Amino acid sequence: MALRAVRMITLDVTGTMIKFKGHIGDIYCKAAAMHGNVCPDYDRLHQAFKLAYDETSTELPAFGGPEYNTKNWWRKCVQRSFDHAGFHFKAQVQENIFHNIYATFGSHEAYEVFDDVIPFLQWVRQNGLIVGVVSNACERYEDSVLPMLGIYDKVDFVCLSKTENVEKPDPRLFEAALRQVNSSQPRGFPFVRPEEVYHIGDNYEKDHIGAKAARMHPIILDRFNSKKADVWRENGAHVLHDLAEVRQWLELRKCSLRPSRWWEANNHSLGGKSDNHSLGGNRTLIV
Repeated sequence: MALRAVRMITLDVTGTMIKFKGHIGDIYCKAAAMHGNVCPDYDRLHQAFKLAYDETSTELPAFGGPEYNTKNWWRKCVQRSFDHAGFHFKAQVQENIFHNIYATFGSHEAYEVFDDVIPFLQWVRQNGLIVGVVSNACERYEDSVLPMLGIYDKVDFVCLSKTENVEKPDPRLFEAALRQVNSSQPRGFPFVRPEEVYHIGDNYEKDHIGAKAARMHPIILDRFNSKKADVWRENGAHVLHDLAEVRQWLELRKCSLRPSRWWEANNHSLGGKSDNHSLGGNRTLIV
């Protein structure tokens, strides 16, 4: 796949731009303990959560799609997590525990932004490139989590599996991101093409294979030194350790910055988001 000019960069969220503070099992245990229940051990609950998440995702893909209530999806997943761990509560106690967990994952208590994220997003926009989110996530990321963490106003669009009713690695989620961008292109300006897009994520199957299927150029972030990284490289993946390294990787392959008028005509974020950024015109990164 020949790369012409980089006009857009998309990023996954969890594991790429943000991480959980502590372990999911710990958060679930604390919620149970707050309501006077002996906390299941982390390992057991962590494995139970993974099983419950997979089961709920199979039953209701893409968090049930745009018509399904997100809170009910997570209520079902949390209930299954405790059930699989062998802990059963009375209905009202279970509901109280769920509300505590649900609130925690809408707060600063649950998330931490990687240190390299904001500088990278600023660098991308200073170079006049379009930057957005493509993630298997529910609308809470766009409505509260990303704004709360200071990421939402640093990107131009958010494309989520819940809203589009399709999940990575299905290329249709990446294609939906392109449609979202191209629908905002001024008349007479060329559409962004998939070969002009880099997608950055931490999951080989979802991010590398999915972006490839959409004819985009994937980069895998291996922030935690996965034992599978060498296999990914053998399979042709570009595997880098963090976003600072991604920036260096792109800069080393940069031939020139070609002026363009896209940002002069779109000096606001896509979809009507006001960002008040002065980008000095649009440029296209040639690598």
